[in-house]
Amino acid sequence: MAQAPMTWVYNAFTQGLFSSRGTVLKIQPTMNILIFKTNIKYKKDLHNITQVMNNIPSVAFWNVDREDIDKVLRIESTDNDTEAIRNKIQYAGYLCEEL
Repeated sequence: MAQAPMTWVYNAFTQGLFSSRGTVLKIQPTMNILIFKTNIKYKKDLHNITQVMNNIPSVAFWNVDREDIDKVLRIESTDNDTEAIRNKIQYAGYLCEEL
C-alpha cells in the first residue's frame, strides 16, 4: 500500500514545522548583532532603557557595557532596523549612535 505524501504545517507561535508523520523541525530566526555608542551610565538609565527595549518585539537580547568609554549597547535582533532602534532610544533621552 502506498504511503500518503508527507505534508508540513508551520506554527508561528512555536516557530516550528510539523509534518503529517510527527516530525518536528524548529526554525531559528536569523539574528542580527547591532552595536551602538550610548551615554547610558547609571542603573536608573538601565531601568529606563529596559522599558524601551521590552517594547521592541524584534529584540531577543541586549546589554550595555557601562565600563566601556562608549557605553556600548549590544543588541541581538531578528530585525536589522538600526534606525528605528536608535530613534526609540534617542526619544527616551539618550545618545545612540551606530558603531
